[in-house]
Amino acid sequence: MDKDKLLVMLFAIILLLMPAALSATDPLTSFCSGGDRDSQFETDLERLLESLSSHTSPAGGFYNDTVGDGLDIVYGQALCRWDVNSTVCQNCVDEARKEIFKGCKTTDAMIWYELCQVRYSYQMF
Repeated sequence: MDKDKLLVMLFAIILLLMPAALSATDPLTSFCSGGDRDSQFETDLERLLESLSSHTSPAGGFYNDTVGDGLDIVYGQALCRWDVNSTVCQNCVDEARKEIFKGCKTTDAMIWYELCQVRYSYQMF
């Protein structure tokens, strides 16, 4: 393969990967509502978000889970766009998990990226 073809191929690969890299760091929008999180809710929420992050890619880009019981229950869901591979999905959900945990101090929240979405709530949805 000659040098020019190799450069063109490398440039094309970089262009294809750039939107995925940008979308993982730039949420399209998010919202936070509900009451303030107490310490038990926050502990359950951390466990829930880690579960969503680790299971979404192997589950085909969608995963929901519940952590806790009684008044401290937390429902959650992660969803990736159908056309992203498992690595991009995993990276996007992991970034969303971190951002929603530190950015929303409430009991109901959702964050959207171009390639994925993460939601949690104290209510079943």
